[in-house]
Amino acid sequence: MKPQRAFTAAGIAANHCEALMGRRVGEEELLARLTRMGGRLARLLPAALAPYCGGKVPAVRTLDIERLSEPALAERIGPLAGNAVLGSEAHGPAMLLSVEALAVFAQLDRAFGGVGDVADPLPSAFPTSGTLLLSRIHAAVLGPLNDVLGPDRAVSLLASDSDYTTLEAFPREAQLAVLVFEFAARDARPCELTLALPMPVLERLFATSHPPKPRGINIARGPFDVPFAEMPLQLDARLVDMRLPLRTLAGLAVGQVLPVSVARKVPLSIGGTVLAHGTLGEQDDCVALKVTDTPLNPPMPPIPEMQEIPA
Repeated sequence: MKPQRAFTAAGIAANHCEALMGRRVGEEELLARLTRMGGRLARLLPAALAPYCGGKVPAVRTLDIERLSEPALAERIGPLAGNAVLGSEAHGPAMLLSVEALAVFAQLDRAFGGVGDVADPLPSAFPTSGTLLLSRIHAAVLGPLNDVLGPDRAVSLLASDSDYTTLEAFPREAQLAVLVFEFAARDARPCELTLALPMPVLERLFATSHPPKPRGINIARGPFDVPFAEMPLQLDARLVDMRLPLRTLAGLAVGQVLPVSVARKVPLSIGGTVLAHGTLGEQDDCVALKVTDTPLNPPMPPIPEMQEIPA
């Protein structure tokens, strides 16, 4: 159907404010944000990896981020490693976590009385104890990783296998950002922990810069303002503070009179904190306390209507 007239825009297209809508960032900025996340993760990993480095806190450092193809990543990881696919049910696989096989065999050697020295070449497969150890290492790394990702981007373990090719974590044509951590306990041989993310996942996690949250207006509230003004507090005034020998307390009986000396400077406190001191008196046929000094505030004006009771 041919329209009878040409449609034209009523005005200039909206150009939304970046502070409100967020902005898209380029690849360099994405990799820079991944680098900063890796730095935060590197500060949390030593405590998480210590139980798997002979109980000694390892030194952890991040290596340069690499851009690798999927076949190049498979070659870098090798035929044997502690591989785990991390992601969520909503978005599917998000990243690969790979622990170098040397770290697993070194810890197994320590567990059986060795010092963590592993001779080359390494075995071609993990024993059952190595598989169980890897599940613990993955769980230990997953905690700090989710701490730096945040609750909205948290991931969980979806699959694991010592053979990277069996996992089929990423398509063969995928381009990946690879972040490598190197860790070593004292004089032990350094091992690598690899984190690989496809570029679309990296964009989903870090591409949008979230607008800053509006700051609330800070209004100073004092004891005369709502909600503090009506808050009930319990005041304690200690009128008597005396010491009695144990034999007097043991012989207490009904009708016995104890001489009491009323304090001339009665402390007034809340929860054990002394707010003021005063003297005991009478006002309107009731016992009253006249405040004489307040350590937290300037002296208050005297109350002339109260008649003091001599001590």
